[in-house]
Amino acid sequence: MGLFDFLKRRRDVAPAPSPEPPLPPTVVEPRAATPGNLDDLPADLPPGEYVHDEQGRRVAWLVVAPPAPRTLWRRLVAEFPDTGLWPVVASGDGEELERPWKDREFDGPGATIGDAEHVLRAALAGYSEGDDEEEPRAEPWRHTFAGLSPAAHPGGPVTIPVPDEVPGIALVPVTRPADVPAQLGWWGTINHGLTGGDVSAVLRSWEDRFGAVLVGMGFDTLDLHVSSPPSGHAAELAAREWFAFCPDAVDQGVESIEALTDAASDSAWWFWWD
Repeated sequence: MGLFDFLKRRRDVAPAPSPEPPLPPTVVEPRAATPGNLDDLPADLPPGEYVHDEQGRRVAWLVVAPPAPRTLWRRLVAEFPDTGLWPVVASGDGEELERPWKDREFDGPGATIGDAEHVLRAALAGYSEGDDEEEPRAEPWRHTFAGLSPAAHPGGPVTIPVPDEVPGIALVPVTRPADVPAQLGWWGTINHGLTGGDVSAVLRSWEDRFGAVLVGMGFDTLDLHVSSPPSGHAAELAAREWFAFCPDAVDQGVESIEALTDAASDSAWWFWWD
């Protein structure tokens, strides 16, 4: 199944549009002094349940189909610097949220969060070694890492639009949104040899350089909002990072690095690993 088929499937199974009125974006400093406490959840939350890793440890709190979900998500984002609980828009493998949220498909915390450039170089090298083409492909971006794109974000608060759909919200105890995959021990990239810590290393770097904030997470998908997307040659370099991180974005998605460069210039970055 290609990426566009996958995205169409997500639209086909998405809940009906929310009856909530239009909501303005929320502004947040995406940092908390300490990770939140799952024993001390924010007040006035709808009923939910704990998310456990494969060893049974609690790693998040999940609210499924909350009343006024977009309003709740916006409120929880604004409260993050005080709560240390980042509200990820939770989706699943299809319409339901069982996988991964209820099926314990997480390693849990403890993964090393290393250096983003090292992770990306190693990921691209692994992709090149596994390429089944008889002759090396002409496109250098498939096998040569060109370095990190320069920073475009000045730091400080970011402005995040409220997502159109919020099927569920997972509150994850972290000091920054980028650390969610490491805290969960997320399995979404397991077929590509990346750990949750590897994913968080890349997200930290994008968070710092582009104001890219993790908004949504599913079984094998991530959605980021990018406050300061790159442009020009910097967007080309960012697209090569994107490809090293998620080759399916081209191979089963937009089909060219030029199209991915256009995507990297946008404020919505999406990832799906087959």
